[in-house]
Amino acid sequence: MVTWHSRCAVTSRHCSPRCVRLFHDVPCAYVGFDWKAILKKSSVSVEIEVRPRQLVPDTNCFIDYLPQLQSITKATSGAQPIYTLMVPLVVLNELEGLARGADARDCPPASRATLDPEHVARVAESAKAALAFARSRNPAIRCLTTRGTVLTSSTFTVEEDVDKDKLTRNDDRILATCLSLCRTGNKDHNNPGLQNLIYLASAEEGQPRRLRREVVLLTEDRNLRVKALARDVPVREVPDFMEWAGLG
Repeated sequence: MVTWHSRCAVTSRHCSPRCVRLFHDVPCAYVGFDWKAILKKSSVSVEIEVRPRQLVPDTNCFIDYLPQLQSITKATSGAQPIYTLMVPLVVLNELEGLARGADARDCPPASRATLDPEHVARVAESAKAALAFARSRNPAIRCLTTRGTVLTSSTFTVEEDVDKDKLTRNDDRILATCLSLCRTGNKDHNNPGLQNLIYLASAEEGQPRRLRREVVLLTEDRNLRVKALARDVPVREVPDFMEWAGLG
């Protein structure tokens, strides 16, 4: 169950998070097991308090929801932005590719005939506008590497060490960026030894494990959402976040 409140959101899980998330949308008739009974025997209670500050949008967010992202960066408390868009380098790289337009030579042979020149042109224009926005001197926008290093310039979009981390898929790099931000948040809260999570209370036997998150992934990609939830990274679609934040 996920409940979002004004500036604070709490996610509660009273069963095995990995199994629930992976099989949430699979009808019981197709699974063939009594998952409720299995999960009850190995229940893990986790509560996640979400106080969004850093938002990580994927590439499609910039193409489909650029006006909404611009509205998010304009939300302020006094003179300070309420939210900061943390733009992964891989997203900038993808936007650059889209801005150049699709090249039929880069597509599988079966897909070349389906390329719509008008659609490609529209996406290219959207990508150009998104790049201009992402690279603007906006205090509510930061560009960063997969390892969470914030860049002083957004003109460089190539990471030389991502292959060492065996991150071959761009979605995995976006998720890795989110997890790096979570680790940075741990250090900011004087908990350098904790990996990926901020503990609000120790998890004693029979007691829920309480976590805090300030990082939210913005995406509509189903596979990326499943991966993020499996790593306890809060996920929202842009329209849903806009409605929750009162910006829509």
